[in-house]
Amino acid sequence: MRFFFAALSKFFERFKRLNDYVADEDEKEAGIERLSKLSSLGTPLSVARRTNMTLEQTMKRPAEEIYMILLYDFEQSEFEKRLRQIKEDNQAMQNALSKK
Repeated sequence: MRFFFAALSKFFERFKRLNDYVADEDEKEAGIERLSKLSSLGTPLSVARRTNMTLEQTMKRPAEEIYMILLYDFEQSEFEKRLRQIKEDNQAMQNALSKK
């Protein structure tokens, strides 16, 4: 029994970033809470659409595989947000310098 809980704990630790995410004000204003209410269906449905599988096929996949897809998508989204912010900041700095 201890092995089961240790393995489960290790599994959730590996995907901790998915559970620790806190929506920002823009996401809240856009209605993230409405999507959160549908997460029991929305998450597997999203993975099914992304991987061109049916919902039934997705539900039969190993949990680790599905969580890896979710983690990759999450990290990619976070990267894109950071990159967009860096580009906006750099553009603002260029604009400020060109006005001098």
